[in-house]
Amino acid sequence: MKRGRISLKIACEAAQSCDGAVEVKTAKPVSLAAAVVSKRKIVGLTRETVFSIPAGDSAAVRARLTRKAKRLFKLQRKVKAKVAIRTERGGQTNTTTQRLTVKAKKASAS
Repeated sequence: MKRGRISLKIACEAAQSCDGAVEVKTAKPVSLAAAVVSKRKIVGLTRETVFSIPAGDSAAVRARLTRKAKRLFKLQRKVKAKVAIRTERGGQTNTTTQRLTVKAKKASAS
């Protein structure tokens, strides 16, 4: 994570170009307030981000963080997340999910 964005490397191994969308959410319900433990929800870390990758190539897809995600990263340095990648190849839609840990960069001393 850098400058309010998450960068995800996605490869297209098909014979045609891959068009799709990626969305990142927390893997488990989390609390957005430091003192409140009972109000836990799954938070969308990014909105759905659309991408298009040429056949046989890979690209870094940069997704912008939501306001709730920025608040969550102020409370926690790292968050376990679930990434949903929806690809469309030749009229067929395929959804793949992957779990990962997103770490916030340390603020630089200016």
